[in-house]
Amino acid sequence: MNNSLKVLFEEFQERPIAFMPIYSKITGSVTAGLLLSQIVYWDKTKEHGEFF
Repeated sequence: MNNSLKVLFEEFQERPIAFMPIYSKITGSVTAGLLLSQIVYWDKTKEHGEFF
């Protein structure tokens, strides 16, 4: 593996995204499930306030 690819993989592993399979089942899509997971995360983080 070349050095730039190794650095790229290391950078991506610093901040993982939680994936809850139930959200994909609810939405019928992995992409929509990931988006819903992030919306739920930020909603809790911002104590139900606005986020963007």
